[in-house]
Amino acid sequence: MIRQATEQDRMALGKIYCFSWKEAYKNIVPDEYLNSLTIEKCSPNKINSNDTLVIEDNGIIVGLTRFGEARDKRCENIGELWSIYILPEFWMKGFGQLLFSSVTKKLEELGYEKFYLWVLKDNFGALRFYEKMGMINTDIEQIINIGGKDLVEIKYEFSLKNSLNYLRRIER
Repeated sequence: MIRQATEQDRMALGKIYCFSWKEAYKNIVPDEYLNSLTIEKCSPNKINSNDTLVIEDNGIIVGLTRFGEARDKRCENIGELWSIYILPEFWMKGFGQLLFSSVTKKLEELGYEKFYLWVLKDNFGALRFYEKMGMINTDIEQIINIGGKDLVEIKYEFSLKNSLNYLRRIER
């Protein structure tokens, strides 16, 4: 079941952020930084249900996605997929695809014709996932600093034109 997040989901989201970061960014982000993460530190201070969806499996929140208007103000009328995170024990079970499909529909409903996201260049699992979903590597890069280490992010884009046929195919 996919639904909008609520304030009651704060700790569940913290758990997802904490454990998925520790697993996905192992050997990418400094160990000291990852080891310092706790559920409490990773729990959002406030939840905006308009930009956060969660996915449940048997009543347990196992993943989330955040999205909305592009944070880069130069990207007028373009949406942004801020994140998709799944608890590691639920990876490779289709939850990411379901969240991607849902967020794509939401961004389309908001009137965007395309959206983008930034992915760490060394996060090969995420790169493969987003490419499988039909996102295109723009070859645009930026440097971000996490835990005292400069890391390269790559910008991926997805055109919402013609997306419905593509999304129907991956949902089967």
